[in-house]
Amino acid sequence: LHSDLEFRRFCVGLSVKSHVEEDDPFAEAKVAFSKLAKRGKSRKRFGHLVELACLCDKVKVRSIADIGCDHGLLPLELAVSGRFDRVVGIDVSEKALTNGAIALFDQMMIDMKIDDRWNDILSHELNKMFPIEFCVGDGLLALESGQADAICIAGLGVDSLMRILSPPEIERVGCKYLILQPTNTRPRNLIRLYDFLADIGWTVQAERIEYLSSRWYISSLFSKEASRVSMTNDNDTVSRLPGQLLCMSDEASTRTVFRNYALHHQRWTEQDSKNAEGSMDENDQRWLKAMNGQDHKL
Repeated sequence: LHSDLEFRRFCVGLSVKSHVEEDDPFAEAKVAFSKLAKRGKSRKRFGHLVELACLCDKVKVRSIADIGCDHGLLPLELAVSGRFDRVVGIDVSEKALTNGAIALFDQMMIDMKIDDRWNDILSHELNKMFPIEFCVGDGLLALESGQADAICIAGLGVDSLMRILSPPEIERVGCKYLILQPTNTRPRNLIRLYDFLADIGWTVQAERIEYLSSRWYISSLFSKEASRVSMTNDNDTVSRLPGQLLCMSDEASTRTVFRNYALHHQRWTEQDSKNAEGSMDENDQRWLKAMNGQDHKL
């Protein structure tokens, strides 16, 4: 790392002691972040990741890392939420961090009218008030053991996610929750990811869906410790097939968005099968069977 980036990793933070509500020490930071985030197009799809991250056990999860943080919107919003004692933003590109996440953080300083005086505050006080740091690294390799109780990854394909989440690295880091939003949300691809995680002991606990700019984004929260009881008559459980928790959502708007997603992919899968003279991918068959079950009929 360059010396400047090393400095940022060591003491990036801000003092929000003035002009804030007493019951929320992050109020001023939240206002500044919201002002900046409106300029970006990614915040809406990241909202579900923040929501799922905040569902994690408050006692067991006090630190969280965003792998591939790029522009820094997600780790900054996690930090200003006040929910976590430590937030780490990691990206393989130093340029992306400098021009993205750190530049966004610097703009927050300007919007909050924080001047050079913040450099005089001890770094441990800064981190206590606004506990965020950025570092260059490749996936989980950038994390030390016990550094992150939960891990967020968004904007990557299923194959990349499975490569990053290799069992030895997950075990080494010791995280308890995963919050994932893959780019390729076709059911057959998501099933590969869900199967991969289930085989190494992870269970999906919650799902969210967003339709944005003609694309669907499905976000999933996985836990290492919890388990779910099978709700089907075969070997597939709710925890192994994407979308079955969305089917059972208490929110009508969520069920509507998911139904549109399911119908779209049903037509897509059936057309693929027709083009292939009746042949259908095994995971497509599993998903259609589950979605057309008694409780989830499309």
